[in-house]
Amino acid sequence: MNMLKNFIVESGIEILETVSIASREILIIIGMVALILYLFGYKKGKDIAFICPAIYYIIQILAKAICH
Repeated sequence: MNMLKNFIVESGIEILETVSIASREILIIIGMVALILYLFGYKKGKDIAFICPAIYYIIQILAKAICH
């Protein structure tokens, strides 16, 4: 049972570290697409574009709190 628990914890930490590293580029792309959509009249694009940096910082805080 301990081996299964350790495997799940280690896998979760590695997944969180990977998401933390890759999230910046993904959120930048999403934010840029949302801003372009906002410029062409899609009103929710503005909200999505401004939420992306907040999501990035939340992911970074969680990753540093849990992984380090």
